[in-house]
Amino acid sequence: MVEGLKVVSLMLVTGLVVECRMHVHVHLNVPRYVLLGSHMLLKCDYNVEKDQLHKVEWHKHGHKIFQFVNGRKPPFKNYTIHGAQIDWAQSNEQQVRLKILDFDASGVYCCEVTTETPIYTKASEDEEVTVIKKQTEDPQITYWKEEYTVGERLEVNCTSGPSRPTPEVTWLLNGKQAEEQWIKTFPEQRPSSVTVQLSLEVKEEHIPQLELTCLSTIPGYLGHHVRHSDYADHRTQVFLVGVVAAEPIVQENSIAGGLSPRLSLLILQTALLLQLLLLPVNRRISLAI
Repeated sequence: MVEGLKVVSLMLVTGLVVECRMHVHVHLNVPRYVLLGSHMLLKCDYNVEKDQLHKVEWHKHGHKIFQFVNGRKPPFKNYTIHGAQIDWAQSNEQQVRLKILDFDASGVYCCEVTTETPIYTKASEDEEVTVIKKQTEDPQITYWKEEYTVGERLEVNCTSGPSRPTPEVTWLLNGKQAEEQWIKTFPEQRPSSVTVQLSLEVKEEHIPQLELTCLSTIPGYLGHHVRHSDYADHRTQVFLVGVVAAEPIVQENSIAGGLSPRLSLLILQTALLLQLLLLPVNRRISLAI
């Protein structure tokens, strides 16, 4: 009889846990990028009612940084977090506000909710946050000339402004992303800056002009239709290159090739006579002898 009650109780508890698992939703809402020295809100969205809530915890890389326990006095507990300070005035059982952010505040965060009855814990998905320092200047394009002839090789470099993390440089040709085979990335010439070279053979389809756009962005290139505001940091430089057709090559015998043999011989004889007349007198006499 006792064993039967234990089995029934276990089944009831298991059923409650399964039902709770099906109905509890937890999501951490955080920005992907935040500026150095600014603040960010770690908002834990969950659907557990206050009377069923036992505790809420926030974690960074698996370590607790903040905890709320329902009914405890005081209900909040602060744990160690590097690279930021907790804003107690704006932190509660649903959110944690971190202020005066340093680069060490970058990392992977999540929040975890535990129910009272039955006791069940569910964590949100991990969310990555990166603290950035924006570029201090536009990218710089280095070029050797402003006009190219079809068949020539065009080479231009673009160097990003310094930032942290190092931005990614993308070349666009007339608004389209350059092919990977045309791109060469050089090691950093200065801290947190990168230089990328665009090198390609100029073709007739590029006449009369190429618009070369250098994008220096955090994160990397998101696509042609993405707005500037969708980037954490976005800088642009544009360079216009003129493209002209190559001069046609005229063969030496092209003129004579279209003439009759008799007329060609006459032209040749006339040319030889002119050369003879232009020689000095003593040279002509020696040739006559």
